Amino acid sequence: MQLTFKVLDLEATDNTLQIDCLSEHSVQHVKSILSPILNQPPNLLRLIQLKEGHEILLSDDNSIESYEINESSRLLVDIIRPEREEELAARERIKTKRGLKDQQEPAPSKDWLGMLIAKIMDGSLSGLLQLIGEYDREEAGNVMDEEEDLLSTPNAEGWTGLHFACQQGHSNIVQLFVARGANCNRETNDNWTPLLLASYHGHAECVRALLKHPRIQINKMTFSKGTALHQACRRGYAAIVQLLLENNASMTIEDHSGLIPLMVASTHEIFEIIPKYMGERELQKVRSEHRDEMTSFNGEVFYTGSTQIHDKQILLSLDIDQGYLNIFMDKDTFIKNEAPFHKMRLLDIWDIRITKGLQYGNKDAVCFIIHSKTGNFKFYTLMEDLTNMWVRRIQDGIDYCQQHKIGLNEEDQNGPKNEELSPREDMLFTSNSANGEIINFKSFTILEELGSGSFGKVYKVIKNDTKHVYALKQLNKQFLVKHKQLKYAVGECKILRYLSHPFIITMDYAFQTPKHLYMVLEYCPNGDLMTHLSERSRFAESVARFYIAETILAVEYLHSLDIVYRDLKPENILIDRAGHIRLADFGLAKENVNPLNPAMSFCGSPAYLAPEMLSKTGSEKSADVYGIGAILYEFLTGMPPFYSDNIKELFRNIKRGLLQFPKVVKPEAQDIMRKLMNKDPTKRPTLTQVKSHIFFKGIDWEELEKKKVRPPRLGSKWVQLDEYEEEQANVMSHQKTLVEDEDYAEEEELQEDNIAEFNFARS
Repeated sequence: MQLTFKVLDLEATDNTLQIDCLSEHSVQHVKSILSPILNQPPNLLRLIQLKEGHEILLSDDNSIESYEINESSRLLVDIIRPEREEELAARERIKTKRGLKDQQEPAPSKDWLGMLIAKIMDGSLSGLLQLIGEYDREEAGNVMDEEEDLLSTPNAEGWTGLHFACQQGHSNIVQLFVARGANCNRETNDNWTPLLLASYHGHAECVRALLKHPRIQINKMTFSKGTALHQACRRGYAAIVQLLLENNASMTIEDHSGLIPLMVASTHEIFEIIPKYMGERELQKVRSEHRDEMTSFNGEVFYTGSTQIHDKQILLSLDIDQGYLNIFMDKDTFIKNEAPFHKMRLLDIWDIRITKGLQYGNKDAVCFIIHSKTGNFKFYTLMEDLTNMWVRRIQDGIDYCQQHKIGLNEEDQNGPKNEELSPREDMLFTSNSANGEIINFKSFTILEELGSGSFGKVYKVIKNDTKHVYALKQLNKQFLVKHKQLKYAVGECKILRYLSHPFIITMDYAFQTPKHLYMVLEYCPNGDLMTHLSERSRFAESVARFYIAETILAVEYLHSLDIVYRDLKPENILIDRAGHIRLADFGLAKENVNPLNPAMSFCGSPAYLAPEMLSKTGSEKSADVYGIGAILYEFLTGMPPFYSDNIKELFRNIKRGLLQFPKVVKPEAQDIMRKLMNKDPTKRPTLTQVKSHIFFKGIDWEELEKKKVRPPRLGSKWVQLDEYEEEQANVMSHQKTLVEDEDYAEEEELQEDNIAEFNFARS
C-alpha cells in the first residue's frame, strides 16, 4: 500500500512524500525506507499518526498493521536535528571543566532497558537472565525507595519489556516477568497493555502466563482497543477467548464504540463459545451478587514517600459508586462531607504492590504502593491484615468498575487529552508551621552572601527576634525539580533534622517560600578547611591529625545510623567559633546503607571518589573510609591523591594508580593512608581499627569527642567570641536588600509548589 507522510522540518525541501510498504512491515522498516529519501539516519526520525484528533507516536518494533494504518491515514515524520559538531565539542569541554568543580559527576551509565529489549526481541531467555543478574548486582541499590525496577521500566513510548515479550510471543520470557512480579497492567502511550498485545497477536501461551499473575486486570479496557476479550474475538482466536472466559473475563463490557465482545466476534466457533458462558447464573453474579459484595470502604492509613519529611495520617475512602479512591487530609474533613484533597480514579490504577518496612522509619510498617496513570502513591498501616484488606478491596473495586464501566469519563470515550495528568506525588501534604513557631523569610535579615554552589547560595543572616546569627542555605525549587535534585535537598533536610553530634552541623529551622527552600544552619565563622589549606601549602602533621580525628568521630556517628556521607572533602569541613570541625552539606548522604543495600549512585567530588564508585559496583561505609584517607593525604601534601587536570586520567589513576608520597610524609602516615585507600573496599580497616593505628597514638578519643582537647589555631583572624553587637551593626549598615523573596500568603499555603512537610523548628 502507499502511505503519505507530512514532513515536520523547516530544513526539508518538500514537506510531503509517499512510499510503498506492506502492512506487516515494522515501523523501523518504514523508517529505513524514509531514511535515504530524507537523507537522515533512521534513529533521527519519529513517525506519528494523527487519529481522531490525537497524536500517536509509532514504536519501532510494532507493525504498521497494529496501528490499523491504511492509505488514508494521516501520518507525520519528524526529523530530530542533531547538534552541530562545534556545539557538541563546546558542550564536551564545558562538561569536562565542570567535572572538576561540581559536587556531582554524571554517571557513566549503561542502557539497561535497551539491552533488555534487545534480549527479548532475540528471544534469549538465558541472555535475559544473565542481564538481569548483572543489573541486580550493579544497579539494585540505585533504586530510590519503591521505584519500579528494570522489568517494569517503560521506554519513551511507554513500552516495558513485558509488552515486547507479549508482542513477540515469547511465553517463557513472559513467565519470567510474571514470576518476578513485573507490572502487568501498564498501558503504553498507544493504549496497549501486555494482555491486549498477547490477545491481538494470538499468543495463547503468553495469555495463559499473564493470567497467572496475581494482579492481572483481565477486564482492563483502553481507548480504541477495548478489552483483551474484544481483541481475541475480533481477531478470531478462539483458544484465547476460551482462556479469558475460563478466568472470568466479562462478556458484557462495551468498548469505545458501544460493542460487547460477542458483537465483534469474527468466527462461528467464537459465536458458539460465548453463549455457553452467558447463562443466567453468570449474569446474576455480575449484576447482583457482586454488587452486594462491593461496598464502599473507609479508614485511616499513613501516607509516605521518598520526598516526605514526615509520614502523614490521612483517611482513604473507596467510593465504588463513583469509581474513585479519595484522599482526605483527616477524618473530620471526611465526616463533614467536604471535598477530598485528591481523587484517584480506580480505572487508572495499573498495579498495587505490598512491601514491608519503611526506608526512613518504622520497619514494622506494611505498605501498599499504588502504581497508576497519574503517579505512584505509597500508603501503609501497622497491621498486615489491614493492608491486605485494603489491597483486596481496591483490586475488587477496579474489577467491578471495569465490568460496569463506572468512572468512565470523556477521556475514555474520546481518547486521551494532550495535557499533564500527573499530580505532584511528592507535594501532596503540606505544612506552614513547625512545633508551634511560625518560621518564614521575614523571620531573618540577610547580612551578606557567604558562598554559592551548583544548586543554591548560602547567606549569613540574623534571626530578628533572638538576634542569633545563622547560615541560611537557599535552594531554588524550580531548578531542583528541573534537574531532578529535589529528592537530594529534601533528603538533606530529612537527615539533618535528627542528627545530633558535636562535630556535625546543626540545622535549627527549615522553611520555604513559593520560589525557594531554606535551611537555617549553625554559623561557622572560621570558614572551611579548604580555605585554610589554600592559604598554606599543607598542614603540619599535628594539625592534620587533629582535624582528621574529629572527622573520623563524625563519620563514625553517621555510620552507626547506617548513613553514608559520600562527599568527604575539605570544602565540606567547617570550623566553628571554638575551632572544632562541623561536617556540613548532607545533600549526597544516603541512609540505610549496609552490605545488603549498597549505595549505587555515582556522586561526590571527582578527586575524592572511591574506586568502587567509578566501577559502579556499589559503595558502602568503606567508601567514606577511603574519603578519610583522601582528605588526610591532601592535608599532608597539599593536593588530592591521584590528581590530574584531565578527568579521564584522574579516574584511571583512582582505579589503577599507586599512591606516591613526598618525603615530608612520615612512614606512619603513609601506612594509614595506604590502608584507608586500599583499592579493594573489603580490605579497608573499620573506623574502630583506624582509631587504634599508631598514627593516632596519644589521641584520647573520649576527651576529643567532649571537646576537651584544645584545637589548633589557623591564622590571625580566628573568631572565637559571639559577635551579636557586630552583627546588629551590620544590620544597621545594610540599607539595600541582598535577596528579594516573599513568603506564602495564607491562602497560598496549600499550593502544589509547597514541598510536603518541609518546615521544621528544633525544640
